[in-house]
Amino acid sequence: MFWDLNARNHETTLLKIKHVRLRKKYGEGEIPHEAKTGTGPILLTCSFPYVSDWLNEHFFRNEPEARLICNLITGDPLKPEAMWTMMKQLRCRIIRVLENNSNAGDDGFAGSEWDGIVQRLDCLRLKY
Repeated sequence: MFWDLNARNHETTLLKIKHVRLRKKYGEGEIPHEAKTGTGPILLTCSFPYVSDWLNEHFFRNEPEARLICNLITGDPLKPEAMWTMMKQLRCRIIRVLENNSNAGDDGFAGSEWDGIVQRLDCLRLKY
């Protein structure tokens, strides 16, 4: 979702189920007005299948006021700091894979394939 929305952590954690509408091959919706940059339209393309699957498994899928992103164990809303921590951990894991597979080892991770992802994670980190 971060890739599709290009949103700040707090904007993503503010999303409620009612803010996302799924279509046949994509999702659409709006960022809530409580966000720092105000409301705005969103289009889910890359993350569409994952959001669709998540909404089918969501703890409170029948409650439109429930936060879209929540704790997997308790169902409580996540805080922006938790999202930042997850992105930081993901970035470290990707860098570790890149360092261990600098010559595109057996698992096929070539550095050029991951460079864009690492740069994108850097941008997300700087926006918070």
